[in-house]
Amino acid sequence: MTPFPNFFVDLVAGYNRKDFSISRNVFFQALGVGPITGTAKADTDGNEYRVGVLAGYDFIIRNLTIGPRAGVTYKYTTIDSFQERGTTGLELAYNRQNQTSLTTTLGVFASMAFSTGFGVLIPQATAEYLHEFEDDQRSIRFRFVEDSLRTPFRFQTDPPDRDYFKLGTGLVVVLPNGISPFVNYRALVGYRNESSHTVTAGVRFSF
Repeated sequence: MTPFPNFFVDLVAGYNRKDFSISRNVFFQALGVGPITGTAKADTDGNEYRVGVLAGYDFIIRNLTIGPRAGVTYKYTTIDSFQERGTTGLELAYNRQNQTSLTTTLGVFASMAFSTGFGVLIPQATAEYLHEFEDDQRSIRFRFVEDSLRTPFRFQTDPPDRDYFKLGTGLVVVLPNGISPFVNYRALVGYRNESSHTVTAGVRFSF
C-alpha cells in the first residue's frame, strides 16, 4: 500500500505449521550409580501465528535509494506436548508450551542500481534495531516417563534479551522478461548466548 509517493505500508499475516525433531544427550552419575549415558529422542508439532505492519519512506538520489523503516510484529507460538524415547530410564515427558512475542523494529534500508549489458544489479543492505516487549522468562513443565507417580518438575528458560540488532545484505539481478534472481544474508547481532545466520535465494517472475 502506497498512500503517497515514496511512502509505503506493508501489512503481513501468516501461519506456519512446524515439525520438531529433538535429540538430547543423557548423562547421569551419582554415588554408587552410573554412569548412565544414552540419547533421548522425540518428535512433536507446533503452530506459529504472526501479524505485523511495516512502514517506510524512500529517498531516491540518482541510483541510490535509502530510507527509514519502522514496524511492529506480534507472534504466538505453540509446541504440542511430547514424550522422549530411549533406553536410559531418564526420558522426559514435556507439557504443552506457549510463547508470545511482540517486537518493534526501527531500521534503515539502502540499495543502489547499476546497469550492465545483461541486466540491472541492485546490491542492498539493511540494519535494524529490535525491542522485545513480551517473550518473558517461561517455566517448562515435565516429568520422568518411567515415574509411576507422575511427579511434576519444571525449569525456567533464560531471560530474553530485550534489545538486539539484525543486519542484512543481498543482491537482486533484474533481467529481461521480468526475471529477477536474488540472494540475501541476514545475521542476528547483540543477542546474549544466541546467534543466527540465514541465507535465502530464489527467483521472482513478473506476469
